[in-house]
This record gives sequence, structure tokens and C-alpha cells, in this order.
Amino acid sequence: MHALRQASRSLSSSASKTAALEQLSTALGRQLTDLQTEAHLDLRKKKLAGGELDAEQISLVVDLVAVNPNVQSLDLSTNGFGADGSAALSRLVRSCAPLRHLASGQNNLRGGVAELAAEVAESPTLWRLDVPANAVSAATCVAVAAALASNGTLRELDISWNPFGPAGGEALAELLAASRALQGLNLAGCGISRAGTVAVAEALGAAPETLLRHLDLRENFVGREGVEGLAAMLRRNSSLQCLELGGNGPLDREAVEALAGAIEANGTLLSLGLQNNGLDEASKAELWRAKEASDARRAAPLQLVL
Repeated sequence: MHALRQASRSLSSSASKTAALEQLSTALGRQLTDLQTEAHLDLRKKKLAGGELDAEQISLVVDLVAVNPNVQSLDLSTNGFGADGSAALSRLVRSCAPLRHLASGQNNLRGGVAELAAEVAESPTLWRLDVPANAVSAATCVAVAAALASNGTLRELDISWNPFGPAGGEALAELLAASRALQGLNLAGCGISRAGTVAVAEALGAAPETLLRHLDLRENFVGREGVEGLAAMLRRNSSLQCLELGGNGPLDREAVEALAGAIEANGTLLSLGLQNNGLDEASKAELWRAKEASDARRAAPLQLVL
């Protein structure tokens, strides 16, 4: 009798999983074998046939993708599956060696981002992690930064549009100081404010030949002190190539003067975005003159967006 009950439960479980997989295939609008063979998988909500995926379906997706020997990138953004799906994402990072890029934006992961970061920290193969707009708090951001500080593989981190504020910015500044691999960091719309911006600038200024090449600080209320800190960093840093500062205005006269001096002194920055900062014509002219003076000494001109 016991054996019969076990067999019955096994058949029921098997039938239940078969039904779940059939529902998943319908939701995806594609064959499940695609998840086991394709190199680049885009499973954002707008790409699906049946609406967003829930945490249980994400777990099934992970089970299928984990055995894909070809997969290089997986985008699960905008499904809104919540923190319950973070364990499945962590399992994927742990078990899928070919994966290089994981994107999970706008999924309301919240504290689950720290769990995911802890697994990414141990990965020798993941190069890029995108977790924008996941309601990441200051405490979670501190945990993320601490976990990733020891990682020597992750090259790009997009943690933008998360409300972790100055405390999160300061924690990520410590990550920049410790990182042996990070080349791109997107902090747009995180409200890191003056204190967070100054901390980031000091971390980059203290290590002039840091590996970081791209830094996005759009819409962060950086203030005059933040701009002056970044300007001081640009006078010393010789490796940053792209800095985005749009939407941080209005920039006052002192901030413009600090940036103009930094532009003229720096010979390695390739792109500087200053759009939507309420710059008047006199300020724009001063910044453009600094760019032209810098360009005269450069192999390639600075792309200055005003």
C-alpha cells in the first residue's frame, strides 16, 4: 500500500510538472527547447505571448536554461516576479557557467538583490549584472557592495533607479575602491546626492588608474559639492572614459567653473553628458571653450553633450 501511495504521488507530481511546463511554453510563445539551445534569450514581458512570468515559472525557466551549453545572456526584466524569484536567479548563476550577462530589471526583487549579489560574487564567469528599478534599499545596497567587493570577474553593474540614497552611494564608492574588475557602473536615478557623489569621486580620484571606464550619475541631485568633487577627480583620474551627469541641475556658476577647469585639464575622458542641467548660454560657452582647449592636446576630441 505504501508503494502504491508513493507511485500515485510520483505520477501526480509528474503530471503537475508536465502541465506547468505546457503553461510555461504557452506564456513564452515558443518551444521550451529554445531555452536549452539559444545563446541570447530575451524573456522580457513585452516579448512574451502570455504576459509576465511569476516566481514558479521563473524557477522552471532556470531549470531549462541551466543546462543550455550555448547561453550567453538572459533578460528576464519587467516580469515583476518579486523577491521569491531571487533564489532561482541565484541558482542559475551558480549552475550555469556559460552565462555572461544576466538582466533582471523592474522585477521588484528588493532584498533579493543582495542574495543574488552574494552568488554573483562567487561566479568566475558572469561579466554583467543588470538589476535596475528593483526597490533596492540602502541596507540592501550596502550588502550588495560588500558581497561584490571580492569579485574579480564582474565588469558591468547596472543598479540604477533604485532608491538607496547617499548611504548606498557611499557603499558603492567602497566597492569601486576595492574592485579588481568593474569597468561600468550605472547609478542613474538613485538619489545618492552630494554625500554619495563625493564618496564616489574620492574613490576614483584616489585610484587614478582604476579600471572603471563608464560612470552614469544622471538625476542624482549631486549638488555643487558633488560636481566639484567630480571635477577634482577628473583632474587626477586617467582612466574614466565616459561620465554622464545629465539632469542634476541647475548647476551654479561655481560648479560650471569647476567642470570647465577639469575638462581643460583632463586628457583621457572621451564623453561627458551635461544635458538638462539648466545651463545658460554663458555657461555653455565656457564649457565649450574648455573642451576646445582640451581637444587641441588630444588624439581624439571630447564628446561634450550640453
